[in-house]
Amino acid sequence: MGRAEDVFNRTADEARDIGVSVADTVARTADAAVDITQRVAEQGREVIWLGVRAAAGVNGRLADVSYGRSHHVLGQTARALEIYRKTGESTAENMQALFTSWMSFGRGMQEMQHAWLELLDHATGNGARKPQDVLRCKSVDEAAEIQRDLWFDAVNHAMEASTRMLQIAGRVSQEAMRPLQNRTQIARV
Repeated sequence: MGRAEDVFNRTADEARDIGVSVADTVARTADAAVDITQRVAEQGREVIWLGVRAAAGVNGRLADVSYGRSHHVLGQTARALEIYRKTGESTAENMQALFTSWMSFGRGMQEMQHAWLELLDHATGNGARKPQDVLRCKSVDEAAEIQRDLWFDAVNHAMEASTRMLQIAGRVSQEAMRPLQNRTQIARV
């Protein structure tokens, strides 16, 4: 057992020595990093000061020209922004009128679509029942009467549907035009 203990103790000692060595290396590396960081910071400060001194030494005449040019560009930019602001203000109400008009038109188109679907549903419902009636006919006269009724229903339904759709379209057009007409009248005044 003595030999195993000796090997264990030597291994522990070597591991401790390696740990101490690694700790020393890490400490020296950290010190070196801090030292390098401080040097880089000092050199950075020196470069900045050189730049500041160089900028301060710029010829006064050059600075005056640059200031005058910058002032001129800023003035032009301010005038351009004022033009854009006035343009936005003067067209804001017209844009609102256009938006309102198209919103009305969109709602009207949805209403027309809904009405069209209702009319289509009505037409398909009637069209589905009548052919069954024709099959139950006992005479040619009866079949002709059912076909006549079918025709009258189809024509009357087409008339009603067309009238309803045109009424909706007319109302939608009037509602969509109203905001635009109001803005046009205001612009003329």
